[in-house]
Amino acid sequence: MGSPDQTVLPIVAVRDGIVFPKTENVLVFGRLKSITTINEALKSDKKIVLVMQKNSSVEDPRKEDLYETGVIATVEKTVVGEKGEINALVRGVEKVKIIEYTQENPYFRGRVRKIDEVLDNDNELQAMVKHISLQVKRAINLGKAVDFVFLMNILNVGTPQDFSYHIAMILDIKEKEKQMLLEESNVKIRLVNEVDYINKEVKILEIEQNISAKTQRKFEKGMKETFLKEKMKTIEEELGGGEDKDLKEYRDKIATSKMPRQVEEKAQKELKRLSQMSQYNPEASYVKTYLDWLTELPWSINTPSNVDIKQAEKILNQDHFGLKKIKERILEYLAVIELRRKKTEITEKTGKTDGKRKEYQPTIICFVGPPGVGKTSLGRSIARALDRKFVKMSLGGIRDEAEIRGHRRTYVGALPGRIIQGIKQAGTKNPLFMLDEIDKIGRD
Repeated sequence: MGSPDQTVLPIVAVRDGIVFPKTENVLVFGRLKSITTINEALKSDKKIVLVMQKNSSVEDPRKEDLYETGVIATVEKTVVGEKGEINALVRGVEKVKIIEYTQENPYFRGRVRKIDEVLDNDNELQAMVKHISLQVKRAINLGKAVDFVFLMNILNVGTPQDFSYHIAMILDIKEKEKQMLLEESNVKIRLVNEVDYINKEVKILEIEQNISAKTQRKFEKGMKETFLKEKMKTIEEELGGGEDKDLKEYRDKIATSKMPRQVEEKAQKELKRLSQMSQYNPEASYVKTYLDWLTELPWSINTPSNVDIKQAEKILNQDHFGLKKIKERILEYLAVIELRRKKTEITEKTGKTDGKRKEYQPTIICFVGPPGVGKTSLGRSIARALDRKFVKMSLGGIRDEAEIRGHRRTYVGALPGRIIQGIKQAGTKNPLFMLDEIDKIGRD
C-alpha cells in the first residue's frame, strides 16, 4: 500500500512524441506491448503513464531503458489502423516520477508519484512569456509549420507553467532536449531554456529564408536571361536569320587569327558542334574553352632573331659582372646561330637544298649552378640580345605530366600545357623559353 500521492498505473514506452501536461497529441502505438497497455487502460480509467526511451532504436525496451520522469495521460480517442496499430489522441494530465515497476510482462505497470513544480510568478516570468510568444509568431511568418490547434492553445494559455508546456510541444528540438524540459521542475529555468531554443530556431529560419531568397533571385535572373536570349534569337531569325552572338564572335576570331589550315579546320568543326548544342549542355563550356585558346594563340605573330654579336656582348656585360667563360660560351652559341642562318640564306638563293627542312632549330643551352648565380638573368639577357620575348617556366614541384602536356579537354577546368600557356602569355609564337629547375622533373 503506497502513500496517498502515489498510484499504480500502466506504463507505455514511447520512442518520440512525448506529451507534456495540459497538452494533447495523436500518438501511434504499434508494438505489441504498447497495444496491450492501451487496451488495458481503455478497460479501466483510460489513464496511462507515457515515458520516453533513452534510445529510440531499442525495439523491446526494458525498465532500465526508460527515463524515470514521465507524464500521466488519458486516452481520449483511439482508431485502429490497417496493420493493427492504434492511433490514439492522448491528453497530458500531470508530471510524475516512477518509484518502482510492479510488473514488466505482458506490459509495464509501476508506482508513480506526482512531481510538484516551483513557480515564482514575477515580472521576469511574464516578460519571457511575451518574448516567446512574439518569437513564435515571427517563426511562423518565416515558414515554421505549427498545427492550428497548438497555436490556439498557446495564444489562450493562462499560466506561465501551462504556457511553457505548450511551447515545449512545438519546439524543433531533439527528443533528449524535450525530456530535459520535462524533467525541469522550475518554471523560470524551463522558460529560460525555451527562450534559447526559440531564438536559435528563429535565427536558423532567417538564414534559410535568406538562402532561399538568394537562390530564387539567381533562378529568376537565369530564367530571365534565357527568355531574353530566346526572344532575341527569334527576332533575329524573323528579321533575316541572324546567328548567335557568341557563335558570330568565334567565327570572326577564327577568320582573323591566321591559324594554320589544319587548325582552322578543327576550329570550324568544333564551332559547328557548338552551334548544334543546347546552351544547357555541359559540354558546351568545354568546347567554348577550347575555342577560346585556339583563337587567342599568336599563330601569325613571329619575332625575328636579330643576332648582333657586338650588341649581344655589350648587353651581357651590362647585365652581368664577371662570368667570363659563360658569356664567351653564349656568344659562341649566338655566333653559330648567325652562321647557320646565313648558310640557310645562301642555300635558298642558290637553290641547292637536300629536301630537308630549311628552318634552323637552335640548340639548347643548359645552365647548371646553385641558386642565385645568375642563370635566369643570363636567359633574360640572351632574350634581349636576340630581341625576343622571354618566358620563364618553373618546373620545380610538378608531379603531373599533364601540367606540361596539357589536360584532356573533357575534364572540368582543363588547361593546355605550360608551353602553350607561355606562348599565349608572350604574345608571339617563338619566345625564348627558360625551363627552370628541369632536373626536378621525373623524380617520381
